[in-house]
Amino acid sequence: MDDDSTDRDEQRTVRLNQAAAQELPPVSEAVGGIPLASLRRLAADAGIDGAAFDAAFQRAGDSIRVRPPRWVRLCMLGVPDRQAAKGFYWLFVLGLLAVLPAVKFHWVSDGKGIFAICWLVFSLWSTSEAIRWLDRHGWETEGSRGSSGA
Repeated sequence: MDDDSTDRDEQRTVRLNQAAAQELPPVSEAVGGIPLASLRRLAADAGIDGAAFDAAFQRAGDSIRVRPPRWVRLCMLGVPDRQAAKGFYWLFVLGLLAVLPAVKFHWVSDGKGIFAICWLVFSLWSTSEAIRWLDRHGWETEGSRGSSGA
């Protein structure tokens, strides 16, 4: 008899915890970044089974869009996808390869050549870092498509 009442109490607690989990704000409104493993452990400790947690997390995750940092949005302004971004990267490489002999053979003044080299090196670096950021966080993030991110 004690076992039955304990089981009923546990089942009631699980149902209450599951109902409480439904009342939680979506993950996008949560403060701080709690790793998924920690969330899963906390849910298990609260009596929420793995399937219910996965379903709730998937439902909440579908609406989450990460907003890229301002520098990524600036670097990728008007760039629709990874292929176009790589095209700009290689355009900067070709520009750098064209400027180097122009400076060496004094076809342009040293000041203009050094400015062009610095600009192209910065463009290569910032473009590659923005591509890397979007590769890690997804190209379908909020504000990463065309002019919608400015």
